[in-house]
Amino acid sequence: MSDQPLRSVVETDEGDLAFQTYFVERRCRPVVRGMRFDGAGDAAPAPDFARALREASTLIFCPSNPWLSVDPILAVSGVREAVRSFRGRRLAVSPIVGGKALKGPAAKIMAELGYEVSVVGIADYYRDLCDTLLLDESDRGCAASIQERGLSAYSTRTVMRTLDEKIALAREILRIADAC
Repeated sequence: MSDQPLRSVVETDEGDLAFQTYFVERRCRPVVRGMRFDGAGDAAPAPDFARALREASTLIFCPSNPWLSVDPILAVSGVREAVRSFRGRRLAVSPIVGGKALKGPAAKIMAELGYEVSVVGIADYYRDLCDTLLLDESDRGCAASIQERGLSAYSTRTVMRTLDEKIALAREILRIADAC
């Protein structure tokens, strides 16, 4: 994302913690109050990343923790604005299935930051960054709430345990992107 260093800092009820301290040493136990990315204001997008943002026809946000994986990228100077103004298709795959994170502290962080722990909460996060949210078929009942937030909602099988399931989801994402 950038050739300049950024430092993820988790603002918690125990004070500010370096991400690795929060994640490894403290095992995600402190209550998260916010996140910041020291150095982001001075960082520029890496040249290949900047070019990809300008030239791509589609942006796909993988099912990652938005606060730990996506926000550091968006914090780089100019990136959030580039994503917001991107003229191609913008899709995100929800990392929350059935009100739970499949891996890691995404659900915990969502709740502590005041988001609904569901695909609807993920839609709230991505509201100004994406046009389409892919949700697991088990969450298809939330599609209307997602659409009320201005996003298209597609349900499909998003839980991937095998290589074949990963390939199938990638193909489905590309099919949906072409349909948008």
